[in-house]
Amino acid sequence: MNAVELISKQEEELDRFRRVEFAALSAGDKQQLKDLNSKRDIMLKRHEMEREAWSKEKATGGLHELLIRIDERVKSIQEEVSEINGVRRCHTYAKKFRNLERAVWGTAAVVAGVVGRVVYEAFK
Repeated sequence: MNAVELISKQEEELDRFRRVEFAALSAGDKQQLKDLNSKRDIMLKRHEMEREAWSKEKATGGLHELLIRIDERVKSIQEEVSEINGVRRCHTYAKKFRNLERAVWGTAAVVAGVVGRVVYEAFK
């Protein structure tokens, strides 16, 4: 991997992260945005470490081992982010389902009331 490939890989990762962050911002999820901000800081520090390692690799040749450790850290962070997204998604869907259920039961109650009124008026 050369410096241009490294930088383009980092830019692609940052673009993907920005899309996730935009989705969270659109949803208005403040807790997820807070989590994403901390993850972004970690990602930017990792990018900086990769660039430093690349510049040191020219002098020492030890980039491969460093990149392996960095990739392991990145995988663990990605797992945490996906776990956070899964938790957030489930919570919001549960809330939407609860509101939908309330609307359905409310409509059923109104229909039952109207039917009861019609039956009462019929027997009057």
